[in-house]
Amino acid sequence: MFQKVKRAKQNRSIGKWQHLYEPAALSHSAFSPKNSWVWKFPTNKRDQYKSFESLFRISTMNTISRYSGSQSPKHIINTFKKGNNTVEYVEQSFEITLASPPLLGVSKSNFLLSNEAQSVPLELAAQGPWTIHVPADQHWLRVSKVSGIGHSNVNISVDRLTSDQERSTALTLVKSAGINSKEERITIEVMQSAGTVPTD
Repeated sequence: MFQKVKRAKQNRSIGKWQHLYEPAALSHSAFSPKNSWVWKFPTNKRDQYKSFESLFRISTMNTISRYSGSQSPKHIINTFKKGNNTVEYVEQSFEITLASPPLLGVSKSNFLLSNEAQSVPLELAAQGPWTIHVPADQHWLRVSKVSGIGHSNVNISVDRLTSDQERSTALTLVKSAGINSKEERITIEVMQSAGTVPTD
């Protein structure tokens, strides 16, 4: 990404540049370069590319005041040739960390339900095969589909709660480890109230 800063206008008089007007933006405002990129890697490379080094090269120019003549750039130690001109610059490197998105996701990870028998939808997506584990002793709750591949819509159904004690359980959604990816897990909390619950 390149940011071009407008050069101040100048007049040449008595053998030198002077009478600087319309000061350059950098002389009176904050300037903060922003590096904005979208990095796309194949899934089988997500564990290989964790970070990279980005090198910024900043060129400078002479600044000229109205009466004091030319002021040379300070602390410039690097140069390169651009055509017939020599360009002076400084360099700054930054370590950029790449955060890979998860390969498993759900539309909702917690449910608060009323005491009525009902069914609620859950949308999930996984890179590869997935499985939902339901605790064996939670007979009041069922899942319409407990395994699959990729994107899927399932329903979580609960029986009517007749006691005055709420009940809850945790479902575990697991994406199996692949050749180039690790196992991922999401916990889905389901609580059924002993009374009514306001709807969203």
